Amino acid sequence: MIADTDELPEEEELPKAAEPDETDKLLFAEIEHLIDGGLYRESNLSLYMLAAKTNQNPTYVSKAVSRCTGKTFKTWLNEYRIKEAVRLLSDKNNPNISIDTLAFDTGFNDRTTFYRVFKKTTGISPTDFKKNGLHK
Repeated sequence: MIADTDELPEEEELPKAAEPDETDKLLFAEIEHLIDGGLYRESNLSLYMLAAKTNQNPTYVSKAVSRCTGKTFKTWLNEYRIKEAVRLLSDKNNPNISIDTLAFDTGFNDRTTFYRVFKKTTGISPTDFKKNGLHK
């Protein structure tokens, strides 16, 4: 989970933001590259840390993410993490992965937050997802 003290105040879903310009798109591509490269696994990842890695102002990073995705940084990052969790749960070469391991491997600080975000994002708990074979 992202440390709330490091976040700018944000709504769960943003009102229609301005269309991204080329600068937004370039910054967002850099952000995606960092996240895809494993940065999402950092449980203490904050908007401020990401801004430092991209040498940008946190407010601008937040705006670029929201303009390119229509979501807050926190929502976008958590959805990314859940997609990775679903991918890992769906990996037939990894059938015995524990939910706790999965939570920490995808960047969540604790099992409770992981469960809540997983269920909110997918409509089913990670345990039910795994148990019901939805990953096959």
